[in-house]
Amino acid sequence: MTRVQFKHRHHHHHPD
Repeated sequence: MTRVQFKHRHHHHHPD
């Protein structure tokens, strides 16, 4: 997993 993906995941508010 790239850091960009992680950042995006942190920004977006969606239940995993």
